[in-house]
Amino acid sequence: MNRHFPEWLKVKAPRSYDVEKIKKLNIITICEESKCPNRAICYSKSVATFMILGKNCTRMCKYCNVIKNNACSDESFDIEQILYAIEKLDLKHVVITSVTRDDLYDGGAEYFARLISVIKENFCKITIEVLIPDFFGKEIFLKDVVLQSPDIIGHNIDIVKSLYPKIKPGASYKRSINVLQKLKQLNESIFTKSFIMVGLGEKFKEIIAVMNDLKEAKCDILMIGQYLRPGLSNLDVVEYVNPEIFRKYELMAKKLKFKYIVSGPFVRSSYNSYEILNDLRIK
Repeated sequence: MNRHFPEWLKVKAPRSYDVEKIKKLNIITICEESKCPNRAICYSKSVATFMILGKNCTRMCKYCNVIKNNACSDESFDIEQILYAIEKLDLKHVVITSVTRDDLYDGGAEYFARLISVIKENFCKITIEVLIPDFFGKEIFLKDVVLQSPDIIGHNIDIVKSLYPKIKPGASYKRSINVLQKLKQLNESIFTKSFIMVGLGEKFKEIIAVMNDLKEAKCDILMIGQYLRPGLSNLDVVEYVNPEIFRKYELMAKKLKFKYIVSGPFVRSSYNSYEILNDLRIK
């Protein structure tokens, strides 16, 4: 693994207090599971991203550090634990994501819906973003989540179309674009969001093509960030993309009139989620 990071990819290690505070609650966060470089920043802002439906993912995406297992046996994450964590951490904004559970008849949509409902019942002022898997592309399952009216619904494209067969073989680029399109059709007032990683061998024009597809699907928020290899079993980085290229992506996205665009080396799907939501409400 290439550990010779360029200057723009050097970041301070997370403060031990912030990280340990989360670990003591015995909750599963994608922040820790994916080793997100921004996790201490989010914790300090009273924002956390919980991962539900267990730790095992049925998809075999080669860039992800989450455990892969075709026969998931772990139970859904305990809703009471999440409610306790929200209260204990005094969270003002929560992001809920999950592993992909192809072994469940609805991919876990019903559980997402139930959790959103319970959080709203117990914390009337909290804002909620969900980052969902594709739920097999079925509108009936997407509708379960949309009916609970979270503030933002995200579904990540992650990589350009040409890399799907090699890097994300269990998923479908077209299905993911359709998911974002259906979400907006079901409720146009809910903000939709997607994320693209760079540095995996994609071409500049391929990223622009993804932007065009997302805009066609009426996606509101676009996040673009650098792929960083989370573990030895994951794909190596092909390229550390210069910040100037990220600025070019941002300019292109603005020309396409996305409602919000964040592009930079450390950007992740839920990066500055609370601030973005507030900015969009002011606009």
